[in-house]
Amino acid sequence: MPDNDPKRILTILDILMPRKAGLTAFEELRTADRTMGIPIIMLTSANEKLGFGLSADDLEAHYGRGLAGKGPELFMEKPPEPGRLVSAIRDLVGGSSA
Repeated sequence: MPDNDPKRILTILDILMPRKAGLTAFEELRTADRTMGIPIIMLTSANEKLGFGLSADDLEAHYGRGLAGKGPELFMEKPPEPGRLVSAIRDLVGGSSA
C-alpha cells in the first residue's frame, strides 16, 4: 500500500523480511510525515531464526513503546496467538473501518 494511501490505519511488520529489514522499514515509517502517526505492530521470530536472544522485550527497551517513544505500539513473538493479535488490532484502531 502506498505511503499516502488515506485508508491505512495500522501497519503490521515482521522484523525479518526478504527485501528490506523490518527494523529499517519501521524507522522509515516512523520518520515519514505521512506515516509517522499510524500505529505499528511488529512481529518477531528473530530468536528462532538468528539463534541469539532478540525478544520483543529487548526491542521495546531499545525503541520505547508507542508514538510518544517512537517505538511500535506492540511487539509480538511469532507466531502470535490469534485472539491476542485481533484484540491488539481492535485496541489500536478502535472503531475505524477501512
